[in-house]
Amino acid sequence: MIQSGAALFLLSALTLAMSGCATLPSRESTTAKWTVRHYLLDQIVDTRTGTVIPFETLISELSKAQVVYLGETHTSIEDHRIQLKIAEALHGSSPDLMLAMEMFPRESQEILDRYSQGQLSEEEFLKEVEWEKVWGFPFPLYRSILSWAAEKRVPLVGLNASRDVVKTISRGGLTALSPKDRSRVAEDFNLTDAEHRRYVEEQYEQHVKGGIRDVNSFYEAQLAWEETMAETLARILAQRGKDTRIAVLIGRGHAIHRFGVPLRAARRFDHAFKIVLPMPIDYRGSVANPGMADYVWITQPPRQPGRGRLGVMVRALEKGKGLEVLAVAPESPAETSGIQAGDVILVVNGVEIETIEDLQGLIAERRIHHEIILRRGRQQLKMEVSIPEE
Repeated sequence: MIQSGAALFLLSALTLAMSGCATLPSRESTTAKWTVRHYLLDQIVDTRTGTVIPFETLISELSKAQVVYLGETHTSIEDHRIQLKIAEALHGSSPDLMLAMEMFPRESQEILDRYSQGQLSEEEFLKEVEWEKVWGFPFPLYRSILSWAAEKRVPLVGLNASRDVVKTISRGGLTALSPKDRSRVAEDFNLTDAEHRRYVEEQYEQHVKGGIRDVNSFYEAQLAWEETMAETLARILAQRGKDTRIAVLIGRGHAIHRFGVPLRAARRFDHAFKIVLPMPIDYRGSVANPGMADYVWITQPPRQPGRGRLGVMVRALEKGKGLEVLAVAPESPAETSGIQAGDVILVVNGVEIETIEDLQGLIAERRIHHEIILRRGRQQLKMEVSIPEE
């Protein structure tokens, strides 16, 4: 675990602290019996009964709901394949289907509208929406479903709060927001759900703590994601009426057990919803747990495409002083390039480093070669670090 404020930074850049991509461990029902060991790959499990249902039955049941949450582990190719397959089938029965996505802030809506209407190329879209800044996970994971949406003119909806606002909350709580920034997240925050808070606190204990003030700020930041997404969904449902159909692409941790986004949206505007969660076949818990989701799709364990890791443990120094390297992982790119414990990372790719999030974001850039300037004793060294894709 993390000691003395240090952050283990074996940097895949795909598990960013407070990125709104929570994939929290599931709480087990005391009555649930069936684990994934009872099922085969690509089987779909009705969690109420533990029985396997055909894809056609799944779509028939999902079509009865106004909102369908399609959970994901952001780096899982399998999860995105399943999302696309379900979205295509739902669109077949509901041509007016909308695709709402955690991946985009609602402030990007005008760009999403133009892309889904065929007015932007993929290259133009990625540039205008600032994909690497607002999301950062490898775009190829999402290309198929976004290309499909553009081809079919499926409206895209940006659900989320902007990352800069949530970052401010994680460092100082809601009270740290200016009036202008406070208006950029949900108006109402429900802070009274004790079970949800316990659940998020478990994640806090596993998270990189760099830049996060305390558990209260962490919880408020998590709610900034979830309440804002819930508010956005509820507004759409209220505006468009009972015939609205929305498929939601969302991190598993925001949908599991319903108390993240689903119940918060339903509290704002009463509607029927269903949750589908892909769960890897090596998952050790029970999947026949109706408290977890309505349906579970058994998948391959997630592969980790895209960027590799730097391989350092660091801690933040005083503002403007950089990050001190506490340890270097054996055979990592950091060790290969000559980075040592005790070094202080000052600049990466021409950008001064003040926080762990700064380092995460820069290493996450889709490039193999990185220029790192560090201080070693009284010397300032420039190093070229190669981080191959994995």
